[in-house]
Amino acid sequence: MFNTNIDLENLDLDYFVEMQDNINKLKTEISGVLHSFKEEIKQNNRRIAEISSHISNLDRGVKNYDQRLLTLKRILEQKLSQKYSRNVNVDILSDLLEVKDPNWKNASPNKILKKLCNIFTFASMTAYILEIEVEINQITNKPIKN
Repeated sequence: MFNTNIDLENLDLDYFVEMQDNINKLKTEISGVLHSFKEEIKQNNRRIAEISSHISNLDRGVKNYDQRLLTLKRILEQKLSQKYSRNVNVDILSDLLEVKDPNWKNASPNKILKKLCNIFTFASMTAYILEIEVEINQITNKPIKN
């Protein structure tokens, strides 16, 4: 990139222009790398804050559910309440279970859901839930398994 054999007697403007161009290229490249590092640091700091919040919530006994699951719960409650003209509560299975095994006691609800994902309803509501399956699939991005 740089010529280290400089003929001091025959220096001309072209040499300095080339040197300035090379310095500007290097400056641009360094600036891009610095920007990438700053963005990565921001993302890591956000992730650290997320994890810290998650740990803090677990310490207080608050479960951190995937937003898709909470949206699914809300939609089911709304649709079932409208359909049956009464307030219908939908419970998340891990809220109903008391976990005694120390290996699972502080496990993330998302980890538990990956192992076991069931929704319990009154039998009369099951048919209606299947009718709104398409909407549920759009929210969760995966089909409900029977």
